Amino acid sequence: TYVIFTSDNGFHMGLHRLVEAKGTPYLESVEVPFVVRGPSVPEGGSFEQLAANIDIAPTALDLAGVKVPSWMDGRSLRPFFDGGNSAPDSWRTAVLIENMDGAGERPRPAYAGVRYQEEVYVEYANGEKEYYDLTMDPYQLENRPEDAPQATKDMLGALKDCAGDSC
Repeated sequence: TYVIFTSDNGFHMGLHRLVEAKGTPYLESVEVPFVVRGPSVPEGGSFEQLAANIDIAPTALDLAGVKVPSWMDGRSLRPFFDGGNSAPDSWRTAVLIENMDGAGERPRPAYAGVRYQEEVYVEYANGEKEYYDLTMDPYQLENRPEDAPQATKDMLGALKDCAGDSC
């Protein structure tokens, strides 16, 4: 038996001057806990590679011994359960982050973005952009879209259009 604990999103409680908000491209909303316990999962282990909610289903299938269909987005995280010693040489370097139009008291425009380990770039449906170098600005306080590398912008375009094994 394996137990998986996670969440669908983070939640702002005053961070970035947002009260009771979620669905933003900020790390507090994008990063969520992911904890697995079960056979061959050592207690207290962790890994730094980028994972996403699209990896949950392939991980559950892999743990159950079921072949992951090629059309399914995401990859099993099982190789990281031993501290990354079994991790594949080729693992993603970027993750697509996106959200649809927000409704309610504080509506937000839809966005698509790319998250690297050390940077975040976002394009909103209204044309606005955000870019953060997380090494220099880990709390995403100084938006500098003019500093976004062209390769990062290109990666966003590639991720928005991929599916299954093509990703």
